[in-house]
Amino acid sequence: MTEQISYEELADIATNLHDENQRLKGDNTHLHTNLSAQSTVEQNQQNLIQWQLDIQQELEFISHQLRGHVIKRDDKGNEFWAEPEDDEQRIFNERGAQEIEKVIRNYLIKNVLLSNYGVKEINQRVEQFANRLRRFIFLNFEEFGMDSPYKQKHFEMIVMKYVIIIKSGHVLNPVFENHAEMN
Repeated sequence: MTEQISYEELADIATNLHDENQRLKGDNTHLHTNLSAQSTVEQNQQNLIQWQLDIQQELEFISHQLRGHVIKRDDKGNEFWAEPEDDEQRIFNERGAQEIEKVIRNYLIKNVLLSNYGVKEINQRVEQFANRLRRFIFLNFEEFGMDSPYKQKHFEMIVMKYVIIIKSGHVLNPVFENHAEMN
């Protein structure tokens, strides 16, 4: 009791199978394209996060500034950090530079930068940092080498500069939701 299939029916079945195969290939191509695009977006986001958390260049900048280094240029126009020609440009001695750098680095570590603090708490912590840094430097003027009126005049600007750096590190990060509120 086998059913006979006509040539026309067989041709229709083959055509339907071919059409279905083409549709599935199209779906597969579409899925592959979407998956590739999603993978690229995820990779780009991962690269952005890694780039934002790589603050080595900023830490080196802070270190040079705390030590009073100045930017100079060689014969080819390349910039490099150099010791200041006038020792008065060196606001802090090495002890002061190291102590202040330690404090700043504690606020720029990954665990702190990736914290889930809200806008209000970030502002409170930055204000707390500003007050403590100001007091820390003020109470250690002599030990940190701020022994001239010229150096002491830079006190407020130095504190403000590092407060801005700390705040920027915590609020200008568009990858994380709590930071997006600040923009």
